[in-house]
Amino acid sequence: MARAFFLLNFTWSDLKNIATIVFILLNFSLFDQIEAQHVFDIFRNQAKKHVSNLEGIAVDQTLDTLASKTNLMYYFGSNESQLLQINHDQQFNKFGVVRFGHVMSASDGTLIHDIFRTNHSRLQHQLEEGRVSNNLSVTYFTDGRKLNGGLLSDSLFQFTSLDQEFLPVNLSDNSSNYKRFNVRDTLLVRVHDRWFLSGLLDYSHVDRNYQGNGILDSTFYDTVYLSDGPFVDYFRNRNLKYGVGTRFVDSSMTLDVTAFVNNDYFYNLIRRNWYGAGASVRLGVMLGKTQLKTLAEYHFSGYRKSGCSASISLNAPVDSLNRLKVEFSSTLLPVEYNLLAYSGNHFVWNMENMTFPWTNTLNVAYNDSVRKLDVVIGGMYAQNYFFFDTSMVASQVESAHFASLSLRKRFSLRNLYFPIRLTTNFGKSEQIRLPTINATAGVFVGMRLFKANLKVDFGAQCNWFSKYFANQFEPSTGNVYLQNNSEIGAFPFVDLMLRSTVKNASFYVMMTHVNENLTGRNYYIRPNYLELASRFIFGINWQFLN
Repeated sequence: MARAFFLLNFTWSDLKNIATIVFILLNFSLFDQIEAQHVFDIFRNQAKKHVSNLEGIAVDQTLDTLASKTNLMYYFGSNESQLLQINHDQQFNKFGVVRFGHVMSASDGTLIHDIFRTNHSRLQHQLEEGRVSNNLSVTYFTDGRKLNGGLLSDSLFQFTSLDQEFLPVNLSDNSSNYKRFNVRDTLLVRVHDRWFLSGLLDYSHVDRNYQGNGILDSTFYDTVYLSDGPFVDYFRNRNLKYGVGTRFVDSSMTLDVTAFVNNDYFYNLIRRNWYGAGASVRLGVMLGKTQLKTLAEYHFSGYRKSGCSASISLNAPVDSLNRLKVEFSSTLLPVEYNLLAYSGNHFVWNMENMTFPWTNTLNVAYNDSVRKLDVVIGGMYAQNYFFFDTSMVASQVESAHFASLSLRKRFSLRNLYFPIRLTTNFGKSEQIRLPTINATAGVFVGMRLFKANLKVDFGAQCNWFSKYFANQFEPSTGNVYLQNNSEIGAFPFVDLMLRSTVKNASFYVMMTHVNENLTGRNYYIRPNYLELASRFIFGINWQFLN
């Protein structure tokens, strides 16, 4: 079975959203996980509908000796919800390897759920021909939605009546759209057996807009600001980075030194444009089976002037079956400019004089392949921590921190599998909102019928997290801010699924959130926003090999 990876990559800008994404703080791969559980995780992630809900889905499969490989996955269910994922790898004789991936998710929503469509596409090309090596990556992500979601009070739950207290976006017929485009290309030209010249090009483009009735919104938002322009909250971020460098390689070491220039552009009712330069050094060392990687970067000018970052990663075998991985990073960089200065119909702020946040993270992971056990402990300490306070004002505190312990274990008994994931967060500052406990447990049964030609899996999975004051969502800016009025959590989310597999094709019947009407109504994924309702889903996963 192909190995699947569920990737969640957190940057500094994600820290303000960390309590609302999926509560798993550290990057991980779902080792030895049966496909049923992977599908559950996809749909549980899809339910986090006010973040970029499908950016975390990825399937990484090596091409090996195959000429081409295609994987197709499609699901559809109630409220016209659907998810389509396509991955295709193609090997050419002289043109290298081309990899294409596309994920689409959509739903018609309800009175209290968004109508949305999300697309995430990527194209990669790897070429090694003679003295030239080139790696090109193009990604495009878009999320468009009509913002129906949100209840201020759900005590009656009479969905046929407008007597309930809905959030303002229900009555303004508002919508939002987010787009991101990125092109990255790295080129290596061999000059000598151990010496290369390198080139780098990295371009990213982000658009975000909120379209609403500004006059009507002003009756709901106390801080509404009606600009002279159209009633649209909009910003654009662009970044262009290019550089040249050199690489030195020997049997156990790789050293890269790169000088680069960059251009940062911000467009709102105000415009900003910065030109800067910097340098980076990357070192990789392989000692036996122990791998060490380090990276340091410094900015001499531009928007990130005097900013720097450094990281170190150690991946070492404890013995032939167990591994230890240690990762440390430290960054002293500004946050995105749209968080510091913004002018819109609803909010206006200018915090350009804020101090650079200094963020330090440490993760230590231990993998026991025999016992099928992963243990990860990590944490973050930041000086001049940046966040939005309860008044939706950009703010800083002198320091903020948290620590986390994660355990993953899979028990098995003949055809029964019992995967467990447990994360506990402790040592949390007031400005970092995380549940103290987040737990996921499942039971899966696997059977082989008709001389092992038909494989049948049945599984159930439950996710639960403790109560906490999660960050609130502000639809006009797309930011989250602290709130102390509403707790969410302490509610189980239960999913069921049946899967049958014949050769390279799998067919699914799934029921998500089956306990919606059985164990109360406190199933919020953020204050005022409910989890997707219970739904019946059909699906197919088909792999084509050549």
